[in-house]
Amino acid sequence: MSGSPNEPYFSWMREWPYAKMIRYISFANSEALLVTDLDSLREILSVQTYSFIKPPVFEKLIRPIVGN
Repeated sequence: MSGSPNEPYFSWMREWPYAKMIRYISFANSEALLVTDLDSLREILSVQTYSFIKPPVFEKLIRPIVGN
């Protein structure tokens, strides 16, 4: 509770430094994907954009930058 909200993600990235993606269980047992590689991020956001479901909060944050 007293640490940074990003600390679990940084901890996982240190634990698995060569993982391109880390799957974890988020709120309400929903699956989430932590993307740690720029090539993988590009693949998700531009090449296979409709194959991956983005959370509504992410859409609100990223839409002004990259568009629909």
